[in-house]
Amino acid sequence: MTFSPASQLCTDCGLCCDGTLFDIATFQPAEVDRLLALGFTIREDGSGVAFALPCHLLDGACCTIYDERPSKCRTFRCGLLKRLDRDEVTVAEAQDVVAKAKSLRDAAASTDADAASVQTRLARRRAVANWRDIVDPARRMKAAALYLQLVAFDRYLDLHFRNKPVNQFGDIETSER
Repeated sequence: MTFSPASQLCTDCGLCCDGTLFDIATFQPAEVDRLLALGFTIREDGSGVAFALPCHLLDGACCTIYDERPSKCRTFRCGLLKRLDRDEVTVAEAQDVVAKAKSLRDAAASTDADAASVQTRLARRRAVANWRDIVDPARRMKAAALYLQLVAFDRYLDLHFRNKPVNQFGDIETSER
């Protein structure tokens, strides 16, 4: 069986489903009954109807309900996949980006076991953001290193996967100044 370049990349990656990129996936209200039958825990909040990631139906980087997956999962295309579709990167180059993202994730997790999860990573970043105020030099250095590691990891994800706009300097564009 041969896979398209996009399918090959997705089955090697899985970062959109394993909680690395996002903490929730939204879906259409009409899908609630079907997703409940598949064992999803559903919540409603300001973002709409959603389920928490990592997806419990992910096996490695492969979806075990691929033909029945939610509409959001069917339509989502990360930034890297879009660049692959436009022939801006080769499959090999895209796989290298995925490998580096997983390496950064694993490095963060080796420092903090829960840092692979986006929600935990953001909480850890907030917790150590005041590293300059830590009096003990060893603790300050450790907190600063963790903070920089987590920021660098999320910036890499933003630039390559999260579809955040980037300006001509490669900086993520925000409305904040």
